[in-house]
Amino acid sequence: AIPAIALVMLGWCQIQLSRLLKLLGLLPEASEIDLRRMIYHLVLENLCTGVADIEGTEAGKVATFVFSPFPLYLDQKSQVLSHVKTSMVVKLNLSREGFVHAELD
Repeated sequence: AIPAIALVMLGWCQIQLSRLLKLLGLLPEASEIDLRRMIYHLVLENLCTGVADIEGTEAGKVATFVFSPFPLYLDQKSQVLSHVKTSMVVKLNLSREGFVHAELD
């Protein structure tokens, strides 16, 4: 139980530090390419993902992943609001290691 609590506290501290750096203007904005690559890796590393389809396109192989149900958390200034969507469909380009499209139902 102690290691799990330590990981939670470490994550909370990292979030607070990130918020402080952003507030001070010391945290650089990520480029669109960086964001697409980060989304790509987060989806592929998630063990709860199901590949619904892989299709060949002119841009390369595109995989469709389905998350169902999909929890959504909105970070407001004073609180975190949670919603549960029916599903989220994400398309990734496997050849270029990038994010293509996502939609919430």
